[in-house]
Amino acid sequence: MTGQLQRRNLITLLVSAVILALIFGNGENWNFSDGAANEALFCAFIFFLVVLIPLFFVLNAKAGQWLNEKLDSLRQWAKQLWQDKRALAVNAGIVVVSIPVSLGISRAAA
Repeated sequence: MTGQLQRRNLITLLVSAVILALIFGNGENWNFSDGAANEALFCAFIFFLVVLIPLFFVLNAKAGQWLNEKLDSLRQWAKQLWQDKRALAVNAGIVVVSIPVSLGISRAAA
């Protein structure tokens, strides 16, 4: 590859981009009464997210190297977290507590 992006990191980038596109796609109400331009803008955003960002990291050597370093350090952090069961429990607890709090805040704002 031109950008020296490691294969596992490219796959990670593509999978995360597709997941984000699915999340944003489910939030989109395909109602053309807003105008076709809004829908085209949404499709362009999904194209940017799934195609152009990964292509940038593949073609740009410095960006690919930076992404390799960041994803490798993230994998190392996850591996250490998995080995340290107490830290894993604390982080899982934070996530479990934050979900109802965020739901409560969003319902209060609505």
